[in-house]
Amino acid sequence: MAFLQLAPGIFALLNHYALGKFSKNKANDLRLFFILGAFLTSTLFFLAIYYLVSVFSFGDLISDNYTSSLCFGIIFIVLAMFCLFFYYHRGKNSRLFISRSLARALDHNAYSISSRTDAMRLGLFSTSCEFLLTIPLYVITSICLIKIESSGFPIGLLMISFLLVPILPLIFISWQYRSSYTLADILKNRIKNKPLIRIVLCFSFFLIAALIFFSGVKNV
Repeated sequence: MAFLQLAPGIFALLNHYALGKFSKNKANDLRLFFILGAFLTSTLFFLAIYYLVSVFSFGDLISDNYTSSLCFGIIFIVLAMFCLFFYYHRGKNSRLFISRSLARALDHNAYSISSRTDAMRLGLFSTSCEFLLTIPLYVITSICLIKIESSGFPIGLLMISFLLVPILPLIFISWQYRSSYTLADILKNRIKNKPLIRIVLCFSFFLIAALIFFSGVKNV
C-alpha cells in the first residue's frame, strides 16, 4: 500500500499549488488536512471491513473452503497482472490508470483548494480512487489480524502500523517539499521509479496469492 501512487501524486500537486498561492503556514495547514483526510478514509474503510469479516466469519470461509481460497488467490493474481501491465499508461510519464477526465478533475481540485475542508475532502477522494487495489488488502489483513488475535496475541500495535502505511508516502513528499524539492524534482523521481513501482506492486500481489494458495490464510 505504501507504493500506490495516486494519492501521493495528487498530494504533490496540492503542495505545489498551495506554495504558489499561499503562505508556508497556510500550505502546511492544507497539507496536514489532506493527510488527515487520507488517513481517516483508510481507517474507516479498514475498520468497516474488519468488522464485517469478524461478524460474518469471512476469514473462516476463505481459510477452510478450497474454492473460496482459490477465488481469493485469483483476485490477487489479477491485481498483480493489472499493476504490471495497466497501472501506468504507456509513455515516458507517470500517468496512472485513471481516466484523463478524472485526472483533470483531480488536478483542478488540487489547484482550487483554499480551505481545510477542501484539502481533507481531496485526501478522502484521492485515496478512494484506488480502492480497487486496497479493498482486497484490507480484507486479507483483517483475516490475518483476526487469526492472530484468536491465538491470544495483542493486535493493537499491528493494526495501528497497518493504518499508518498509506500515509507514509505523503509524509515523505511533505519532507521533500520541506527540503527544497520542487514539483519537477518529484515528477522526475516518479518517472524514474516507475519500473520499480510496477514490479514491486506486481510481486507483492503475487506473493499474497502464493501465500493463500500454498500456505492458506490460516497459516499466514
